Amino acid sequence: MTFYVAFLLPFFIATWLLYCASCLVKDYLRARKIGIPIILLPIDPGNPLWQSIDRKIIAVVKRFPFGSGTWTRYQWRGWEIPDRYKTHQELGDAFIFVTPGNSWLQLCDAEACADVFRRRDDFPRPVETAYLRHRKVTIPCFNEQVSQLVWAESIRQAKGMLEYWTSKATINTVAADTRTLSLHVLSSAGFGKSYPFQSFDDSATAGAASSYRDSFKLILDDCIPLVVLGRKNLEKWYRWLPARWKALHQATVTFSQYMKQVYKEEQRNLLENKNDGNNLVTSLIRASNEMANSTSADGTPESKGTQGGLTEEEIYGNMFIFSFAGHDTTAHVLAFAIVLLSTRPDVQDWIAEELQHVLGEQEEAVEESYNAIFPRLKRCLAVL
Repeated sequence: MTFYVAFLLPFFIATWLLYCASCLVKDYLRARKIGIPIILLPIDPGNPLWQSIDRKIIAVVKRFPFGSGTWTRYQWRGWEIPDRYKTHQELGDAFIFVTPGNSWLQLCDAEACADVFRRRDDFPRPVETAYLRHRKVTIPCFNEQVSQLVWAESIRQAKGMLEYWTSKATINTVAADTRTLSLHVLSSAGFGKSYPFQSFDDSATAGAASSYRDSFKLILDDCIPLVVLGRKNLEKWYRWLPARWKALHQATVTFSQYMKQVYKEEQRNLLENKNDGNNLVTSLIRASNEMANSTSADGTPESKGTQGGLTEEEIYGNMFIFSFAGHDTTAHVLAFAIVLLSTRPDVQDWIAEELQHVLGEQEEAVEESYNAIFPRLKRCLAVL
């Protein structure tokens, strides 16, 4: 048995490497016909397994004398951020990554990009039908009612954060506290769960204040293993997972249970013609049901192709994407804005002048005055 394993394992590895090499050669020969600069990469940057380990591998390879080449420059997520415009300066407005899996065209020309989007037959999108269906259902959910929830919860969380900060001589948790603020706003506006602000210092020593909130936070913080392995594989391989991934699996179970509960409650409310909430997940469920039950102009059901509603799993997936996309981005913008404002007293005075003019004496009613106040805060919007 040991002999077979010792023989077959290298055989399979060699076969796989030969297959990848042949795919790379085929893609290279195909890309040459385009007539633009080519960069060869040994691994497809869209490979989920590679995305979970790319930064660690690249960091090790860079320590070697040969570690400053093309491979370590482009073969990792986010390479374009430090690279900026350098590669386009070197190679021109268009170049292509050729990998064993796919070829990735990189464009830096506004007219060329617009032309690609116009020529849908020449540049087909493999998921366009599904995309249009999801887009048609989700867009109506981002409405003024949800914006009112975001406004009110943001003010409540900001007041809590300010109260905590003013009670301390120094603050070393700006970034962590803005992540908490962002998490709580998402939790309230997205899922209808509201929590008082709790600083990073306090939460680090406190127990599990809420299984839902802590699960939500853990999923957002450790989403890469979840995306790469999938929820089912985390459950299947639970016994062999590291402790951190076991906690992630438990968080997915807890969060999934809550989502299913919300879904069932909203479906029951729809049957009983009730409207108990206007958060994002309930709005998404209602919009999906309305789309699934809608009819076209000739009276036929619009339930196929781009017209159908979303499945239960698709609703969960959209909520995860909304949360993942909004959590860190919001937290980082707030953290940078606060730190930069601390260095510019003149801008602080400029903003305070606008707040005093707009709010006047109605500070206690600010949470309920989104429509009257938010559009007038031009200077605050300019800072962000």
